[in-house]
Amino acid sequence: MVVLTSLQVREELKWVWQSSNSCPTLPVDRNDWCKLLGAKGNLMIVGDSINHQVQWSLTNALIGNFSNDPRIVKDEYPVCRTCQGFPLCEDVLGAGRGINVSFIRNDKLSAVIKPSENREANFYQWPWLDYIDLWEIKYLLLNRGAHYEPDHAYVESLNSTLFYLR
Repeated sequence: MVVLTSLQVREELKWVWQSSNSCPTLPVDRNDWCKLLGAKGNLMIVGDSINHQVQWSLTNALIGNFSNDPRIVKDEYPVCRTCQGFPLCEDVLGAGRGINVSFIRNDKLSAVIKPSENREANFYQWPWLDYIDLWEIKYLLLNRGAHYEPDHAYVESLNSTLFYLR
């Protein structure tokens, strides 16, 4: 066991999130989440690398036997651009009725047909619209993240994406 002294821990790591008594943070109930999403309530998250972490956080929260499940995602889990996920909540919803929490990296939420990378600008765009039908997506979470581009480019990209979704 390693004991860290206050000299070994950066100041910003000493903070702990606390909600106020008037608006407490409630614990997440896994069974309620599973029932809320419903059988085959597949969720796809499209966005940047931070949203990939959201996918794995939600996946880990929905794994039934957290201490023994080999699918638990750890820090060394490989980064992917298109992650279909795997069945979750089958113990609550029934065999073959589980949900998948998937992720596709597309920093601009663009409607590209082929993968596109701009490493200098740190923009990665993988196609995602066809996966809505392919993976039987019921819920879609879209988030561009904090990637900068001029307002006109942002508006054009957003309008194009909304056009395709309609």
